[in-house]
Amino acid sequence: MIVNNEYNKNRIPMKSIKLLLAVFVFLSVISTACKKEGPTKDIITYEATIVDQEALFDNSFFSSVDGLIYIGATFDPEGDSDAKINAKKIDIGCYHINSPWGLYLAAPGEAGTMSEFSYISTWSVKNMTKFGTTALTETEFDAIVDDTEIIEAASGLTATRVKILKGDVIAFITASTSANPAKKGLIKVIDIYGVQDQIYTIADLEVKIQD
Repeated sequence: MIVNNEYNKNRIPMKSIKLLLAVFVFLSVISTACKKEGPTKDIITYEATIVDQEALFDNSFFSSVDGLIYIGATFDPEGDSDAKINAKKIDIGCYHINSPWGLYLAAPGEAGTMSEFSYISTWSVKNMTKFGTTALTETEFDAIVDDTEIIEAASGLTATRVKILKGDVIAFITASTSANPAKKGLIKVIDIYGVQDQIYTIADLEVKIQD
């Protein structure tokens, strides 16, 4: 049998290959562990369109668990609405007041929310999300890629509702009773507009929240 010495000379022994693979896997694990233990965490970004209490189906409730808007119960004679069934997930409601006029994001358990959506009194959980204004610009919000600035902006919040205007960046922290408890986040108000001769008001939002 003819042996190709050049071929054999250039071959990497199987033991060496296994050793290299083992080192690669080890380094990968170390890298992953370091990432998890770092000072910052990943964030999740959602876009949502929320409507005030004048909308027909009260699609006025946002969940930070899945980024979905849930509908209320005013059209449902039995009260088994999406929002009621998923009450633990509902972190934010939306309503306006007339004097002086203003559009608000608020906790489901906040007095104004429960007044405008009286059926919330039948929910099993009424989360008390906390809110606050920030000095962040839309550009600064767009540049956020981890939770460093979110943690800073959403510290020490006490308000259970906040008035919003186009261009605002709002901080919030979910309640301990939420399905997504004690998570800090930021909301950018992309736009606010009325439809059908201002019968109801819509807010387009972008939300960044701790994963």
